[in-house]
Amino acid sequence: MINAKQITMRSIPLDAFGFSIPAIDCELVECSADIPQESLVTLNACIREAAEGQAAALMKLASWYTTGAVFINKLGQPSFTVLTLSQETAVCLWEAAAALGDIEARYQLGCAYEMGRGVVADLPKALKEYSQAASAGHQVAAYNLAALEIQGNDQSRSAHGVDLLGRLASAGYKPAMLSYGAMHLPDFGPGWLKPDLVKALKWIDAAGSTGPSEVQHSLAILFNSGTENVPRDQARAIYLFEASAQQEHAHSQHIMGIFNLEQNPNAAIKWFEAAASRGFVDSQVILALIYAKGQKVPQDAEQAYWWARIAESNGEAVSSLVSEVATQLCTAQIEKLEMQVRRFVQNSQIVSQKEDRK
Repeated sequence: MINAKQITMRSIPLDAFGFSIPAIDCELVECSADIPQESLVTLNACIREAAEGQAAALMKLASWYTTGAVFINKLGQPSFTVLTLSQETAVCLWEAAAALGDIEARYQLGCAYEMGRGVVADLPKALKEYSQAASAGHQVAAYNLAALEIQGNDQSRSAHGVDLLGRLASAGYKPAMLSYGAMHLPDFGPGWLKPDLVKALKWIDAAGSTGPSEVQHSLAILFNSGTENVPRDQARAIYLFEASAQQEHAHSQHIMGIFNLEQNPNAAIKWFEAAASRGFVDSQVILALIYAKGQKVPQDAEQAYWWARIAESNGEAVSSLVSEVATQLCTAQIEKLEMQVRRFVQNSQIVSQKEDRK
């Protein structure tokens, strides 16, 4: 989060590409620790190189838009420049870099068109950008291309997507190994593809703990329950749940908390807190109950009140629990906790907005 005392607005022209970069020149600036700081000399050099048509400089400017940055005058004068965060401007920079042959820019444009970030969502354009980047060897673009093709209704395109996943898997790209294996599971892959449980398990195991957390989570649910065609395998399920949880998949983190609650309460609390901090309401509620009743951990009315109020702010009907725990706290404690809850909710909204811009 950047708070600046605004002095002047200006535009940094990149005439060769037909657009300008908006910026704020200011004297006072406050930024959180996760916002990088750079020298104004670095910014000026990057702008000059971008204007000269250097794709790497355009990509660097775009990275500052997506991460945020403050540019400081190192001569001791109280002057700063803040690039105003705009996904639309980042798209302009990626388009300029892509026109100069930058493959990463093609991939970023594909993501923008797929998710509708900075542009109107347009899957055909996303497919085109991913395809061009994939043709130049960009594995993540190829993976995204395959995923989009498989999700479509065109069987020939879907078959191309599965084939592309297979080629990526054979080339050693582990996220593709996981997804390619999943495609061959009964009750999981596209209906036209003949299931092959042996092939599926071979590629899923070859991926190890690597792969998209959503796929890991879905596979873990499948193995945890089993189906008529897929044997139940709880050991494999827990392995995949943990791999997904390590990648900050909130639902998997919650499930890991449940798995650990009886045998390893401290580990369970850490998993629940990780999921709760990411907004998973079920974890927020279970933490409130655990601390309120002293289950597996010492009773802690402040922690119970905190998590109950966070859950309540997310729409969960826990007002009776809040009232019950509040009777164990003094007015000063409640006022302090309420201030912390407001700050937590506000910061959560800021994080959510940042993630929306990615």
